Amino acid sequence: MNAEEIIINVINLFTDYLDELKDLPRNDFIHGEMTAYVETLELFQSWKDAKKHNLDYVIQKRYKI
Repeated sequence: MNAEEIIINVINLFTDYLDELKDLPRNDFIHGEMTAYVETLELFQSWKDAKKHNLDYVIQKRYKI
């Protein structure tokens, strides 16, 4: 895999994880896990192709942490 393919896979994986976690009852572990995923996705938003790969929304609004 090249770097772009890895970035796309990480974006998709973290988005899937956040979708699974967002409706669970919150505890410190889930909150910390979600925070890490959200912060990482926010970093990926600075990638020039982020919008092309559906990372064109306010992540903290979709996944409230």
